[in-house]
Amino acid sequence: MKENAKPKKPTLLNLTEAGHLLGYQNATVIKNLIGQGLLKTYMIPDSSRVLVSKEEGQGLIKPVSKTPKKDDSKK
Repeated sequence: MKENAKPKKPTLLNLTEAGHLLGYQNATVIKNLIGQGLLKTYMIPDSSRVLVSKEEGQGLIKPVSKTPKKDDSKK
């Protein structure tokens, strides 16, 4: 790794975009995740808009383990 390599800047999304990324219709869940400390917020100078990192949002996505279906054919 290069010693003078710059850290990668996060891709920032507004709360609605972040909600859509996670499959929600609006930003309410994103606000809750911020309140729980699961997402960090970012602000751009001279703006009051709250932004979150796309990479952090994607990091919250977890695979769902399938539960075996009950076999009703054996009676």
